[in-house]
Amino acid sequence: METSGLLQQKEFSQKDAVIAVLANDYEYVAYIELKTKDVTLYRSSKTFEALFNEIDKNLPMFERIFAFFKMLVLPEDLEGFMRSASQDRVLLELQSCPSYEVFFRAKIGEDVFYYKLRFAAADENVDSLIVGLCSFDEQARAQIRHREDADARSLVEKQFEAIITERTSEIQAKNKALNRINEEIIELLGDITEARDVESGQHIKRVKGFTRILAEQVMQDWPQFKLTQNKVEIITSASALHDIGKITIPDAILLKPGKLTSAEFDIMKTHSLNGCDILKHAPQDWSEAYLSTSLEICRSHHEKWDGRGYPDGLKGDQIPISAQIVSIADCYDALTTKRVYKDAYSPEKAFEMIFNGECGAFSDMIMQSFGKSRERFADYLTKGSQFFTATTSVGINAERLAGIRILLVEDNEMSRMMAREMLEGEGATVIEAKNGAEALEMFNAVVPGTFNAILMDVIMPGMSGVEVTRAIRQIDNPHARSIPILALTSATDERAIRDCFLSGMNSYLTKPVKISSLTEALLGLMK
Repeated sequence: METSGLLQQKEFSQKDAVIAVLANDYEYVAYIELKTKDVTLYRSSKTFEALFNEIDKNLPMFERIFAFFKMLVLPEDLEGFMRSASQDRVLLELQSCPSYEVFFRAKIGEDVFYYKLRFAAADENVDSLIVGLCSFDEQARAQIRHREDADARSLVEKQFEAIITERTSEIQAKNKALNRINEEIIELLGDITEARDVESGQHIKRVKGFTRILAEQVMQDWPQFKLTQNKVEIITSASALHDIGKITIPDAILLKPGKLTSAEFDIMKTHSLNGCDILKHAPQDWSEAYLSTSLEICRSHHEKWDGRGYPDGLKGDQIPISAQIVSIADCYDALTTKRVYKDAYSPEKAFEMIFNGECGAFSDMIMQSFGKSRERFADYLTKGSQFFTATTSVGINAERLAGIRILLVEDNEMSRMMAREMLEGEGATVIEAKNGAEALEMFNAVVPGTFNAILMDVIMPGMSGVEVTRAIRQIDNPHARSIPILALTSATDERAIRDCFLSGMNSYLTKPVKISSLTEALLGLMK
């Protein structure tokens, strides 16, 4: 085992930056090369050193670390810990976020302590990991004491009921009319494109459905594309923007009932690049992953596998997988619906035309997945949105957040309603604050223990999420110091994330947020 100090490092790399952040607050910090299993220890408390020295020194270092955690974790937590901290799970989580945390209880001597284990990628390829271990014992025990105070909780719930009635009466009607509010703002942008063409007004929604079906099949068939359910959700939502650039195409060309001339087609093809110019002005709270996927799809969904597409003439694997998937979904919908220049083909005919290359060349792998999706495409064409309600499971247990009271702090009205609907769908009770000052006022006004968790937007006018969190943590009562605060942010750089943690936030998620990830994060923080 090699031990080194940060001051001995000759270069300040991404790895060093992450280690420097963790070394400030974490009791144990190590760097692990996944291929060679080599381990470099940067920091270890005396307690951990003593425990580590009890392990057979003849074992390889990687095995000693495994034995260390097996000895440290409370036996009843060990199975869940080993599953959550497995290499496969860690690498999967790090594909979509810069760090990943696992919470557990540790037995040291006769005492039980509460710890979190944080994993961060040391490089872009995730060939190595940086691991940090620290205690949050005081906060965890304070939270348990509040949960066990049944009498106080009963009183809190009665007072909280009055708050709910007062603050939610005006927006309940809006929620009923916006069953799919988490996607409406994206679909609205797509509908602007389609509004000029009555015959294909539902094109955006259908392409999203076909994209979801095919993306899920590709995820199952071809692990080399590294699609996760979160990435499937992003690709599906971003597909709504594939033709946003058609806003810039004149009606005489866009709605022409006959074949376009060569010059007209050249103008039509500009919609891909024009769409990218529009997307460069996307809202600030779009995550980097969402924006980059939207740009990939918008620019490259007319590229073909043999290099005969546009605008860049990309060939083979040069075409992003997101654009390949949306390209087939777009072609299938164009064939099976009536347009100003043609009648609709049957699902069978459309399938044959795509497979026979009449719509251009596609990847053999993607075509195999398309073949497996044939019946689902045809079924969705008939049933529309009811197809997903009837035949798919989103894997969400509506009771997982039952009884949980959440203070949601978000300055954007649409984002608040999106988050509220997702959380209420999981059984949570949600109270909204429109800005940081209002959130702080509400938190001070209620009985301690009223809220089980806080979802905190980071970038807000006036008081930022970091400032609000710091103010809450300084309030003189145990609940203010222990309540879980989860950041919702579009920032992914290490400095911004470090500011979140230093202010007193427990963890963070990047926007747009998937409900399953949000639920898992909340449950993990409230253990």
